[in-house]
Amino acid sequence: MSSLKIESFTSLQKILSYCDQLMLGHQYSLMSKDFESAYGLFEEFANLRIAHLTLVEHSWLNLYKKYLDEFPAGGRPEYLLREKKLILRELKKYTKILTDLALHGADKSFRLVNLFEGYIWFKDLLDHHDAREKAFLFRVLDTKLTIQEKAETLKTAESTYAELINSRL
Repeated sequence: MSSLKIESFTSLQKILSYCDQLMLGHQYSLMSKDFESAYGLFEEFANLRIAHLTLVEHSWLNLYKKYLDEFPAGGRPEYLLREKKLILRELKKYTKILTDLALHGADKSFRLVNLFEGYIWFKDLLDHHDAREKAFLFRVLDTKLTIQEKAETLKTAESTYAELINSRL
């Protein structure tokens, strides 16, 4: 088990930064045509993102809704859920493409240009989603949750992330 310690929702930025590092490593592996390594890094990235999105949808958004009667412009829960669907769709699409590259890379390397072009939009989506979480969701959870709610919720997050990160942060 990892010694990962999450003290606030805002500190989850280190998890999201780790995701960015995985994606960058993945892209470097693609450029080197090391498709197996690229697939492994993307798989780790995807698993971490899926775990994060699951925590948001099944736990944190319920608390967010509990503490706000009205949502700020840009901070409606539906926006986060819509972005989650888009992110999951893209993860599934890229997992399929990367599986094909890992199995038949030498024959399919011409697809790299299209893959990198698609990543531009995907990374913009992720950046936008992360900014929305930080500006609205994390800020509200850090300021409105009771001490007990915050401790329990962050402990769940720690154990979820620790299983996927294995002491790398």
